Amino acid sequence: MIKNDIFLPDEMEKDREKLEKTLKKIIFIETERMNDVKGLPVTSSKFGGNPYFPKNMEYPKNENGIPLSMLAQINFSDIFNQEDIRSEIERDLELKYLPRKGILSFFIDYYDDVLGSDFGKNTKKTGYRVIYFPELENDNNLINDFKFLEQRTDNFYPVVDGEYRLNFKILDQMVTMESYEWEKIIGKEPYDYLEELGEDVEDKVYEEYSEAYAGGHQIGGYPFFTQWDPRAAYENLDKYNFLLFQLDSDFDNKKNIMWGDAGVGNFFINIEDLKKKDFSNVLYTWDCS
Repeated sequence: MIKNDIFLPDEMEKDREKLEKTLKKIIFIETERMNDVKGLPVTSSKFGGNPYFPKNMEYPKNENGIPLSMLAQINFSDIFNQEDIRSEIERDLELKYLPRKGILSFFIDYYDDVLGSDFGKNTKKTGYRVIYFPELENDNNLINDFKFLEQRTDNFYPVVDGEYRLNFKILDQMVTMESYEWEKIIGKEPYDYLEELGEDVEDKVYEEYSEAYAGGHQIGGYPFFTQWDPRAAYENLDKYNFLLFQLDSDFDNKKNIMWGDAGVGNFFINIEDLKKKDFSNVLYTWDCS
């Protein structure tokens, strides 16, 4: 991803001033697959693996009583303990409202063929959970036996296969063409915008711009979709105006993270709820090509 070069295809230079006004800081997430011998500590920021979870809390389950699987967890200390990242976040108009400590965990239903989502309608609440642990318990108070998560069947559809260590950095991002904000800012749907550039270049321009600014794992900024932004398609979903977490398909260098057919998953929250550290009302959606 070319994000920090503030790159634009030549054909889009005419709109540089307008597009540069959309620039946002994002927390970009890089992954490193761990071997299968020794897992990461349960307090680590990670994709997959065993979750941090206190014994005195009820573990999240689907409507049939089957435990949900941990998709990812973010330990905010791993982010804010890095001085260069912390200073960037504290100056940002949106990222500054993220918690400074604690763990935010994302659970979804791997036993459901649609992975616990209703694709943006936000009426199905049992297929996923987002849980925030503001204060971390000591090891004696944590679940340390996760055999109850190993009862897999042919109906088990894991998005994250394996366990991945996370590294964080700050990047710049312009509005993605897939985000519902594109049309508000540019005044045209992406298809119309690209078509006006010329049939001979529209595919090239889209690919170059998307390569620079769309896709990947991130917190904040503009989402990527392989289909469309559900916040524009369904009523009252535009209130979910902050990208809390995006997990993209990732299968380079022996990685195995996959949403259906090379799709992407997104979690959104209203910025006012983020300010209150209230993660009880989060929009979860994923799609694939």
